[in-house]
Amino acid sequence: EQLTAIATIDGLTGISNRRAFHEELDKQWQRYRRYATPMSLILIDLDHFKAYNEAFGRTGGDIVIEKVAKLISLLIRQADFVARFEGQGFVVLAPETGADGAMWLAERLRLGIEEAHWTQRAITASFGLATSWTAVNADEIIVQ
Repeated sequence: EQLTAIATIDGLTGISNRRAFHEELDKQWQRYRRYATPMSLILIDLDHFKAYNEAFGRTGGDIVIEKVAKLISLLIRQADFVARFEGQGFVVLAPETGADGAMWLAERLRLGIEEAHWTQRAITASFGLATSWTAVNADEIIVQ
């Protein structure tokens, strides 16, 4: 169990890591192919994060990343899957969710991050969306 946790959980945030995300994406893609239910992907990138790290140090940046991970985890549905994708980036996989639902969820996440209480300065994020309807395979949904 400990080895699985080490391999699939991000050490800083406690949410899934990129490896676990790819495993979940493969599972959900197979489900999509079998049942033809939509699936959406939301990529989240914290705005101006390099400048934040320069101003408040890596520890300050880590605090922001941890808080954003918690916020996202609280704002998504139980069926959704969140992972730290890279550095200051996160990904949410939303099964059985089309483009309209993904837009609604992304806006909810955007507002949640923007309206949270930040001690040093305001934090905002940029979002990218893709749905299974526009992708040929699981890897392509990430590239979109």
